[in-house]
Amino acid sequence: MAKKAKMEDKDAIAMETNENVPPDAGSGNVNAESVKRSMREYYQQFYPADLMYKWLAYGHDGKHAQVDKSFTNRREFCFTLDGDIFARYQNFPNAKEFRAGL
Repeated sequence: MAKKAKMEDKDAIAMETNENVPPDAGSGNVNAESVKRSMREYYQQFYPADLMYKWLAYGHDGKHAQVDKSFTNRREFCFTLDGDIFARYQNFPNAKEFRAGL
């Protein structure tokens, strides 16, 4: 009987957390244009491209004495476009060009 009570408590907690979800959330009623606009705005203004580039360069970002400056030119980036089209074999020599490619 005690196990059943614990299960009911978990269900009650799950129900409490879902109370704040809008009724149409997850129903597919999302305007595709607004999503594209929001994603474009996010990547242009908020995405930490400089930090991501530095992290993906693994210390080969040219700021250390013994770096392989061609490392990021050999690093492949792949973007997924509308319709699940993959833009592969993208590379960027610096963070500025990486941001421009986004």
